[in-house]
Amino acid sequence: MMSAWHIAPVNSGSWTEQQLASVKRAVHIYKQWIRPILRDAKVHHILPRPDGVNWDGMFYWSPSLKAGTVYIFRPDSPEGRKMVKLKGLEPRRNYRLWCEDGSISAGVRRGDELMSKGIEVSLPDSYTRDLIYIEAESSTARRAT
Repeated sequence: MMSAWHIAPVNSGSWTEQQLASVKRAVHIYKQWIRPILRDAKVHHILPRPDGVNWDGMFYWSPSLKAGTVYIFRPDSPEGRKMVKLKGLEPRRNYRLWCEDGSISAGVRRGDELMSKGIEVSLPDSYTRDLIYIEAESSTARRAT
């Protein structure tokens, strides 16, 4: 979704294989992961709202699915890393985390750690972004792959 925004949905016959693959991947992620979460998502502003200088991030969490997505954006900021604290999780529950573009180390973390310490996100270049997937460890695997 985020990596294909620059592609206008016109003249698709002239798209490269890479552009076609990017759009296909974005549609898959939306249908299989994002759309179900949006049905009952609780939206948490986890970083300040966009101002063109400071990082921006939102966390969409579905209580019924026990799954969510962090949308994280680095504007023209000198910071290549950011600690991001999540909200709305169960402190004693374990959560699996992974991402689309490598901004975090995948793994399992406790809710209290994610909300108090946060997760370190690395976006080495200005004007980059990532999707970070979060799922309660005991829920049915729904990986966005």
